[in-house]
Amino acid sequence: MSRKARPGKWTRVLLCLLCLLLLPIPVAARQHGAVASGQTTVRTRLRTSKNPPPNAVEPLIPDFSTWSGGLVLYDPAKDTTPREGVDIEESEFFFVGPLFVRPMTLGVVIHHVGVPAGDISAERIHRAHIGNGWNGIGYHYVIRQDGTIERGRPLATVGAHAYGFNESTVGINLSGDFEWEVPTYAQMESLTELVTAICRIYRLKPGEETISGHCDMNYDTACPGRNLYPLLPGLWEDVRDRLR
Repeated sequence: MSRKARPGKWTRVLLCLLCLLLLPIPVAARQHGAVASGQTTVRTRLRTSKNPPPNAVEPLIPDFSTWSGGLVLYDPAKDTTPREGVDIEESEFFFVGPLFVRPMTLGVVIHHVGVPAGDISAERIHRAHIGNGWNGIGYHYVIRQDGTIERGRPLATVGAHAYGFNESTVGINLSGDFEWEVPTYAQMESLTELVTAICRIYRLKPGEETISGHCDMNYDTACPGRNLYPLLPGLWEDVRDRLR
C-alpha cells in the first residue's frame, strides 16, 4: 500500500504564509478607521442614547433667550415709556440686530462724540456704528450744537454706550470733541431739560450717583472731555432746581 506524497518543506512554509495573509489583522484595520468589536462611534452613541440630539433645523424666529442674559426682546408696540415732555426729533432707525428692554434705570451717562469733532448727527453715528458691526447707534439721545435733541435707541431699550452699565443707564451724547471744543449754551440747556425729564420718569435723585460721565463708568476713556466733565456738578444743581 503506497503512501501519498507529502508536500515538501518549502511548500509547507509557503502555505502557512498564504494563510496568514488571508487572516484579518485588527491593528492594521484600526489604523484605517475601522472599529474593533464592542466599540461604538460618537454617532452611534448619539443614535442609541436615551436623549437624542435636538433637531438641527433653525426656527424662523431665533430664540435669543439663551444669550440675552434673560432680557426681554423689545416690542415697540407694547414696550413704551412716558413722553419726555421735551422737543425731540424722532429718527425711526432700523437696527440690524435685536433690541432688548432695559430691566431697570438707575442713572444717566453723559458722552461726547469725540472724533470726529463738530456737529455730528444721530444718523451719522448710527451708520458708523453699523459699519463697526454693531446693531446700530448705542446712545438713546444725541444733542446737536444748536440744541436739537435727536432720538437714537428707543428709551425703553438697553443701550450700548457704557460697558458693564448698559442694562441700567440711559446714554446721552453731545456732538463735539470737548477735549478742545466747548459745549454750546443751547446744548447745555437741552441737556438740562432732557436729564430733568428722565429723572422725573424714573424717579431719580440728581447727583453724582445718578448723573455721571462716561469716564466714571469706564476708566479707560476721557469721555465726555475735559471741557464738559467739570460742568456736571452744575448740571446736578440745575436739574434739582427744575424738579422742585
